[in-house]
Amino acid sequence: GQQPILFDMEVDGEPVKALAQANKNAWLYILNRETGESIYGVEDIEVAASDVPGEQAAATQPVPLKPQGLSRLRYDPADLVTAENTSAEHAAACGALIESLGELYNAGPFTPWVYRAEGAPARTTISFPGGVGGANWGGAAFDPATGYVFVATQDLGLLGWMEAAPDGSAVPYVKRAPRPSSFAVRIGDTTLPCQKPPWGRLTAVDVSTGDIA
Repeated sequence: GQQPILFDMEVDGEPVKALAQANKNAWLYILNRETGESIYGVEDIEVAASDVPGEQAAATQPVPLKPQGLSRLRYDPADLVTAENTSAEHAAACGALIESLGELYNAGPFTPWVYRAEGAPARTTISFPGGVGGANWGGAAFDPATGYVFVATQDLGLLGWMEAAPDGSAVPYVKRAPRPSSFAVRIGDTTLPCQKPPWGRLTAVDVSTGDIA
């Protein structure tokens, strides 16, 4: 994750020393830096359960009420890129990638890696955001003239699954992924994501309201 940024703001007419943390999970957390409390509140959202034998994932995850997620947080088949979005060559390559992955699984934010049992049909999790975010190490910026926090994010999905570890391993299961593991294809000298654009965003958040400006 990236470093937080520090700034002063007003809450209900009172001055507050605040911080904002833009995370790889695509949420921006705006906190009172003296108390650690969320300025706009946090809710626990239900997330998908793991189907890896014996693994117990948390049933909920905490996310801020404001602002909304700053990059793609889910995927369904209608999001696959088409020739009209970019090119026929790109769409065909992404279609071939989809074919190679078997059942493609996404249940929204915090989707766990699916389990591929030996001999069972192929299954693959597609995770949004992927391993590079969301917001990555570049950080966010605060502009005191406007009261906006600016956050750069990217939309690049990540592919993977869990399977039984080889005999003699110290752990029972291991994560596997295609190579490369991003939800993207190579067209000439360019790597292109396989979901419809946008593939990256620059978002301004008004800290006085918590809303995207």
